[in-house]
Amino acid sequence: MDDVTRTELAGLQARAYGPDADIRSDPAALARLRELEDAARRPAPDAASEPVAPPGRTAPPARDPFAPVPPRPVPPRPAPPLPDPAAEGASVPADDAAVDAAPLASGSRRRLVRVLWPASVVAAVVATAGVAAGIHSLTSSQYEVERLALSPGTPGQALFGTTQGVPDSATFHGLTVVRTVGGLGGAGDDCLTVYQTPPDGGDPASIEGPVSSGCTAGALPAIAQVGVDAGSPRDLQDAFPAGTGLRFELDGDRVRVIADDSGVGQPAS
Repeated sequence: MDDVTRTELAGLQARAYGPDADIRSDPAALARLRELEDAARRPAPDAASEPVAPPGRTAPPARDPFAPVPPRPVPPRPAPPLPDPAAEGASVPADDAAVDAAPLASGSRRRLVRVLWPASVVAAVVATAGVAAGIHSLTSSQYEVERLALSPGTPGQALFGTTQGVPDSATFHGLTVVRTVGGLGGAGDDCLTVYQTPPDGGDPASIEGPVSSGCTAGALPAIAQVGVDAGSPRDLQDAFPAGTGLRFELDGDRVRVIADDSGVGQPAS
């Protein structure tokens, strides 16, 4: 290839590969570039050394300089080594940590819910047991019989000289339970009085038999206690054996009746 041809090739290559390439819009120049590049790749003509293609075979076509180049194969990424479970503080690859972050967080939340739910149940049971123990405070020989609803009654007012109006009361197996404000020694506090209900036709202002009374003291409720014996009303003896102790405890507008059978069968003192 002479100097003129080399100069021509350089100019065409500048139009093809330079910053201001415009050879694609000039088919004739593009064909000339391919021709000169093919000639430049061939060795100088030498009759003795010029290879001769075998009969029936042709030389492969020249490569198009503008043909797309196939991507180079990317070698597979080697798998990261598995961490040693016995090693403390084994690190996790960043990519694997990013991939596993969401499932791990979700699993942690599920485990947290599974842990918190039984804990909340246990706390609720403990709280309920504490409330129940605070309300009842019963021993193994005691049990709650009933809760009496207090309503306006008509006991003899002579018994409760400091009471204004008709006091609330309830009946229980031949006993009358009365809530008063003051009376029988109480002053300004809720008091509870239990006595035998007068028989039909009897004087409601008179009392026969023992009377039990108690008033509130600070946060302690008003309590009256009665024992079942041969002098108790017949209805009470039919409901409870002799020796049973009954506790009447004021609880708002109701009266809790607690029975204690630890004295049943014991000789009377």
